[in-house]
Amino acid sequence: MLSDELNFLLPFLLAAAGFFALSLLLYLWRRLRMRRPFERQPLLSEEEVLFLRRLDSACGEDFRAFTKVRWADVIGVQPRFKGSDYQRVFERICAKRLDFVLCYPDLSVAMVVEREASNPNRARRKRDAELVRICDQIGLPLLVVKDDPSLDALHLRAHIEKRLNRLPPQAPVRAVEASEERQERTQEVSLPPISALAPLPKGERLCPKCNAVMQKRKVAKGKYEGQSFWACSAYPLCKTVQPIKEETADKPVLQASIKDKEVVTEGLFTLRATR
Repeated sequence: MLSDELNFLLPFLLAAAGFFALSLLLYLWRRLRMRRPFERQPLLSEEEVLFLRRLDSACGEDFRAFTKVRWADVIGVQPRFKGSDYQRVFERICAKRLDFVLCYPDLSVAMVVEREASNPNRARRKRDAELVRICDQIGLPLLVVKDDPSLDALHLRAHIEKRLNRLPPQAPVRAVEASEERQERTQEVSLPPISALAPLPKGERLCPKCNAVMQKRKVAKGKYEGQSFWACSAYPLCKTVQPIKEETADKPVLQASIKDKEVVTEGLFTLRATR
């Protein structure tokens, strides 16, 4: 009778032993696989490296460019927030990073430079919209530029100066020039005034908020149907619109008070001191 019971339990014992052996092998395989889970990776992509080089050339000796800066290193929370309220607001900025930050020689923050994403996802669009609102609240200049290879250092410097409302730059910028012997040498050249740069095509203008090129659009329906207006090409990152002053007899003129319908909560953040 005992032998009959053992014969009955033998398949179950073999199955349990096989399951135990398989579990042990999987455990050992995971331990070996997780021994070296990390690897080195570049800080910037190739496109970001090329853009940073142009930005460094545009800065000259007037600015210093930093990359991958935390929002919390530049943006602070208002001191009136305490405890859980402070933590709730701080969590909105602690884990996010800015593309580039320009600082003066004394390392005080001058402005933020953001590269416009070619195909932004929903999270990126939400992040960019929140950055625009916060920079507008705390008075931090924000420049959004398209990663266009034709945008050289001179025009990039012109955009920076225009966003900061400064006079035409006088600081030198390093330029590499090939000699007759095909040897590269570095020489100092002065930036021309902004007015000497290539002007915009006739009938175009720049966005006063982000310095992007504005486009003509028409109202599809409603009270102002058929009327034209200027819209920023960086939409939805920038939603600036401006009216085109045209005399119409039967339709009212589109007013300049067109604004975003988003509700902006002001007074949460402040510009953090960097010195």
